[in-house]
Amino acid sequence: MTLMARLYLLVLLAVTPATALLFYNDWNDRRQREVAAETESLRYAHLISGELDRIVEGIRAQLDAVVATPAVQDFRDPDCRAYLNRLEDRNPATTSVSVYDLDGNRRCSDVDRVNITDRPYFAAALESGAFVTGEYVVGKTSGEPVLPFALRIERDGKPVGVIATTLRLNWLRGHLAAKTGHFPPRSSITIVDQGSTILVRLPNREREGTKLVRYPQLLTAPEGGGTLRSTAENTADGVARLLGYTSLKDPPQGLVVAVGIPVEVVFAGMEEVRLRNLLLLGLTALLALLAVQVVGRAFILKPVSGLLDAAERLGRGDLAARVAVTAPDSELGRLGASFNGMAADLEKALRHKDVLLREVSHRVMNSLQTLGSLSALQARGIRDPEGRRQVEQTVLRINSMALAYRRLHAPDGVEVVDFTTLLQELCADLRASMLPEDSPIRVEAAAVRLSPEQAMPLALVANELVTNAVKHGGAAPAITVELARRSDGREGNEIRLKVRNRGTLPAGYDPAGTKGFGMRMVRSTVAQLKGRLEASSADGETEFAVTFRPTVPQPPVPATADAAGREARELPPVA
Repeated sequence: MTLMARLYLLVLLAVTPATALLFYNDWNDRRQREVAAETESLRYAHLISGELDRIVEGIRAQLDAVVATPAVQDFRDPDCRAYLNRLEDRNPATTSVSVYDLDGNRRCSDVDRVNITDRPYFAAALESGAFVTGEYVVGKTSGEPVLPFALRIERDGKPVGVIATTLRLNWLRGHLAAKTGHFPPRSSITIVDQGSTILVRLPNREREGTKLVRYPQLLTAPEGGGTLRSTAENTADGVARLLGYTSLKDPPQGLVVAVGIPVEVVFAGMEEVRLRNLLLLGLTALLALLAVQVVGRAFILKPVSGLLDAAERLGRGDLAARVAVTAPDSELGRLGASFNGMAADLEKALRHKDVLLREVSHRVMNSLQTLGSLSALQARGIRDPEGRRQVEQTVLRINSMALAYRRLHAPDGVEVVDFTTLLQELCADLRASMLPEDSPIRVEAAAVRLSPEQAMPLALVANELVTNAVKHGGAAPAITVELARRSDGREGNEIRLKVRNRGTLPAGYDPAGTKGFGMRMVRSTVAQLKGRLEASSADGETEFAVTFRPTVPQPPVPATADAAGREARELPPVA
């Protein structure tokens, strides 16, 4: 992940808590509004219930006064009839007050005979002797929906009949609509009797006179009432509401009042507030990202890129790589100054190390040359031809090691050896010391660079193979040395060194089974290179080949080289 991507991610992570807080506040506001709306709807329900209780109490007081009248208790006409007629127009909320004997027949009235023994409230009033609230009915004489009330008539402590009146539900609807004009828009008012019949419904009055089936919990609510949330699918007008409702046991007993506040009113404005807050948060995040784009590049990315570039240059060997420090008191400035100090110390240490290595190498090369010279002098005094030959071969090996060691101080430094030049010089030294002037060594060498750990062993292998070619190639060995680069198609380049001369190998020859010291040394050195040794004879010539993988990158192939990257060269005659 890039540094700029990390900065962008940091901004997004910084915005995340604000986003979470925004949604939490939105959820908390919604919850608080819902709780407040439930409380308010329950308060409205109790207000309606209180108004309804006041109306019912007025009806009860009227019936209490009527049953105490002697003319009513005796059903004595015309006094009873005149008394009831005077009451008829005093209360527009109710129908006429009627009295009935124990058989349910209407008395003290000019209208047709009416019998109410089929009305449940008649039997309930006779049985209990208390003020009775009935259920939704259509008046037998008025023909309109009413809610009946009844009270038993007693004379000398004995029941003699029932007095009844009814509350006009159409009047009640209009009365409540006028009283609740301050309620939130599209609020609903529902009054249900104990038989689960809807008495009043605002709006959707077409539901009046039908049974309550969707929310039966209204009829089982405890004293004090409760709240619930309706869904749009379960309401006649498709409006979801928060309902507060009273209990059947609350005054006036036998009636349930429910008031619903539309959910859209409860949560009005929240969507706009949420959208505005999200837009402001998004704008803030966008401005922060733009600030990261501008300020981050100038004050963070640019100094860090400078540090990275200087570190890469230093890693490639550019000891003069330094960082431009523009704000030395800042953290990045102090880091840059520390890097510059470290680079200066490293440059000083590497230069000192190079001096020490050159001194050590000079002494090692002098020691190898001295050892070679002493060995050459010793060989001259050996009379045994085989012994003298062995010592001379040792001298050649020491000289090849000295030559490889000298090449460690090529312009590329001690990390890389130009093995192409080393091989040419090695073959020239071997030709001058072992072959007559008319026997050249042809060298075909590609541009190859090796690490010191590979250059030294390969130089010993080349020395040994060329020495064997001279030894076994006869008077005119016609030696050819090839150094090539090739790709194996899997893991990159391979280096292949081949030494070819006139002559053939014995039948069944296997270099792995040869017991001579020289070939055993070659096998051991090839194993050190993690390579493979091959030997073959064809068309009167013998070829030994060593193949291995270089551990350092190779230079590009020159345009004038052949497909294998070789440059053919025949060594000049010895002066």
